[in-house]
Amino acid sequence: ACGAIALLAIGTGRRRSLIPALAGAVLLLVLYDPWLARSYGFLLSVLATGALLTLGPRWSAALGRRGVPPR
Repeated sequence: ACGAIALLAIGTGRRRSLIPALAGAVLLLVLYDPWLARSYGFLLSVLATGALLTLGPRWSAALGRRGVPPR
């Protein structure tokens, strides 16, 4: 669900709203199932998605500067 929200934000061209979209997805999921707040798997998934959203653009730019073709 976290990845789907992130893909939706990227697909609509709203890259600046990726972290708020992730936060909204987490909030909705925890409201739907409060036991997710105690799940280490859910925490790791949210942290991994957040890391990809924050580090991905910088990694992509760095790879582009080294001559790696996009996509």
